[in-house]
Amino acid sequence: MQAMSGPRSRCGKWLQYASFGGSLPDGAYKVALCVVLGVRAMRVMSLASILFFLTACSSPMTMDEQVEYDRRRALSELDIMGCLMAGKVIAAGGMFATPACIELHSDGGKICQDSAECEGLCTSKEVIQNGMKATGFCQLGFKDPSCYNEISHGVAKDAICED
Repeated sequence: MQAMSGPRSRCGKWLQYASFGGSLPDGAYKVALCVVLGVRAMRVMSLASILFFLTACSSPMTMDEQVEYDRRRALSELDIMGCLMAGKVIAAGGMFATPACIELHSDGGKICQDSAECEGLCTSKEVIQNGMKATGFCQLGFKDPSCYNEISHGVAKDAICED
């Protein structure tokens, strides 16, 4: 069998010199260059890809833990006394029931056909098909419910989800 020539055989020779403490003909940087650009490049890239995907897919918290953490953080950041002194209330609102300072509307819960009849919006209690005839309810406060249709002239508009 004929000896290999070219970059691959030189890589082996440089690695052999480095592993036995020999001096490299053109400097030690060639060993690193050989490993990165040579035969082992695929191994390095494969290992880097695996590590990237493993770290990207791991999460320190589950979604439930994250939601609970966000609720606690939101509550700790609220000026509770300022909210209450302004005539508002602390209530859970939005899709994730995040605590917020909410201004209640005096007509909240009243049956309506259009937002012009309400302090806030006239909304459906649940998401319904766009264009359907509907009766709504005046919003209780700013963040309720999380998903709804605005009712305009007795007809449901596009659904809205907000948090």
